[in-house]
Amino acid sequence: MIGRLPNAIRLLFRGRKEGRIRATWRIVFAFGLFLAVAIGIFRASAAAGIPDGYQRVVTATGYVVATGVVLVVIPRRVDRRSIREYGFDVDRRWWFDFVGAVGIGLLWQALIAVTYLGLGWASVTGIVSPGSSAFAVGMALTLLSFVGVGIWEETLFRGVFIINATEGFAERGFSPATAVWLAWLISSLTFGVIHYWQATGQEGVAVPVVLVSTTISGAYFGLAYVLTGNLGFPIGLHVSTNFAGVAVFGKTAAPGDEFPALIRLETTFPGVWNTLDGLNLFFVTLMLALVVVWVYATRREISVDEALVRAASDDDTIGG
Repeated sequence: MIGRLPNAIRLLFRGRKEGRIRATWRIVFAFGLFLAVAIGIFRASAAAGIPDGYQRVVTATGYVVATGVVLVVIPRRVDRRSIREYGFDVDRRWWFDFVGAVGIGLLWQALIAVTYLGLGWASVTGIVSPGSSAFAVGMALTLLSFVGVGIWEETLFRGVFIINATEGFAERGFSPATAVWLAWLISSLTFGVIHYWQATGQEGVAVPVVLVSTTISGAYFGLAYVLTGNLGFPIGLHVSTNFAGVAVFGKTAAPGDEFPALIRLETTFPGVWNTLDGLNLFFVTLMLALVVVWVYATRREISVDEALVRAASDDDTIGG
């Protein structure tokens, strides 16, 4: 029994096929490396006494640099794949999906604002509201910070997470398509749980409602990746929905007042609608439909991207 322990420990960390580190640990290592680098940058900036007005620049820089380190170290040393396989095969279609996603995100947030204004659940409290800094500067810094968020979260939660989880499920006997969808589901659930902090500051909103809505948000970002195989679409969605929700239609009053807003809205949901966070569950579900519509309109089919299926089908690259 004791003699078998070293082999058991080896199998805990390495797959049976080629001895590559298991998918679970590849994901954990990627997130751990990202957090270590990002936290290091944030602590260094705090020690250097960088003024609060530049914190969004520091945050965005930390996210982008940490993501860059992950993309330099993990593919070569851990994943044994190219960066392009994560969804960075940047070509004309990649940028087309990115631009389309930006348009969808802006349209989606505009629809939310118009709906709440029409229902009398929102009121305009400011136009070209500068927040805590000059309007133009504040808008640029806000966009920069959300670009950093969009890049790191989509790279890790979608690119790194889904492709590795897909291989892991395939190693356990699931069909390639099923492995992809299971990876998408687990990625979405993980995204929702990690974003539980969004429940704070929303007085009266049920925490399960927030967890469900953030999980669905992870689901539509993931769906944008699974159906296209590139990160241009989910990054565009992530940046545009965040930026438009805060800086174009500023629907947050506190702590969002520090951000500038082209149109600042204050929302008040009546009765049970406050517990449900207004119509948020409806709108995040609507985004799932918008993603599907875009993919069908641009590709004339709805199916898992072939590159992800190949990742699950290629026995030589599986180390679940």
